[in-house]
Amino acid sequence: ALERGEWEDARRFADALEDYTSAEPLPWSDFFVSRARALAAASDGRRDEALTAELARLRDIAVTVGFKVALEAIDNALETQQAAE
Repeated sequence: ALERGEWEDARRFADALEDYTSAEPLPWSDFFVSRARALAAASDGRRDEALTAELARLRDIAVTVGFKVALEAIDNALETQQAAE
């Protein structure tokens, strides 16, 4: 959904994953839920310091744990955020 720009589906899938893991949250699922929500917010045109900070936090996690596949979308959203500042 993220790759296709289907933001409502991305939000719905993030909510479903969060619900599914709510009894036993996992760092992996927490990351992908937060990433989906942050990218969807950025796609909506949201430009603020809180979203920039969240994207930077997610980028740091992706780099640290090796989620290379997650970096391009985060980097693109960060670039857009920083250009708006």
